[in-house]
Amino acid sequence: MNRCVLGYLAAIAMVIATVGVGILTLAEEVASEVRTDELVGFFLSKVPDASQPPPSAADNWCTPMAVANAVSFLDWTDVAWARGVTGNLTAPVLSDVLGYFLCTNGQGSPDRANAGQRLPGTLSEDTGPAITHFADWDGRRPPSPELEKVGYKWDAAWLDGEQEPECLWETYLMFLKEARVPPILIFEYWNPKLSEEPVKLEPDGEILWFAEWGDPINTTLELKDKKVPNEVYNKGGTIMGHAVTGVGFLVEEQDAQRWALVHDNWATTPENVAIPWEHIKGIVFFGGEPLFQLLDDIRGFAGR
Repeated sequence: MNRCVLGYLAAIAMVIATVGVGILTLAEEVASEVRTDELVGFFLSKVPDASQPPPSAADNWCTPMAVANAVSFLDWTDVAWARGVTGNLTAPVLSDVLGYFLCTNGQGSPDRANAGQRLPGTLSEDTGPAITHFADWDGRRPPSPELEKVGYKWDAAWLDGEQEPECLWETYLMFLKEARVPPILIFEYWNPKLSEEPVKLEPDGEILWFAEWGDPINTTLELKDKKVPNEVYNKGGTIMGHAVTGVGFLVEEQDAQRWALVHDNWATTPENVAIPWEHIKGIVFFGGEPLFQLLDDIRGFAGR
């Protein structure tokens, strides 16, 4: 067992000792172990799968939509430290509000790095701070119009894709199974090639489509599909990437092949997609006060 896993087990034990085991079974009714004929894994059901475009019709909106799907899940499943945080907005409408905090396309909060760079899409380094900024927001300051929402103190941690591969994978598994909060997975690009037929996840019966990675692309314009949202993944050597909402994982019993189960935010892809664990730019983990120690440990292993 590597140092990454040992460290997280210690952090989980500390949280249990402090606040009780219940806090690590958030949204228990929508979390389950799953399997197919040859694979085993874990799945969070009832996570929204809202797709681009947002009501504002903005391009490069994968990160606001991915975050909106995750945050909406926490509010709708009545997690104590997220109850009312969305102001009862639907995920697409919420994504437009989050776009301000994320400073997507360089438009929005002056506190984000992209406010000065004005690159298309959302900077990875802006995502965690934007999530915590939104959570704490009381709805009375920009952006407008005002929103009746509840503010909470949240924390977020970024784990770069250049980390030790085993640590990256184990952290994703641990956070899903123990915190039961959908992480934001950011891939270097997005060009999934779907299987011809779906499979059924047992025992809950969810329909899942497997995908393989298509060739790397710098922009979705290369796909020449008008139904695909406009997204830029590489601008002047800066990898923007594509954000999705992590909802689970599958693995062969011998751990030879690994898949992330994700909710993408393209209308051209089905709700539940299994994509090989490759081309990962990084992962954003976030949550409320009961998870602060765990998030701090993730930052520690990331060296930041």
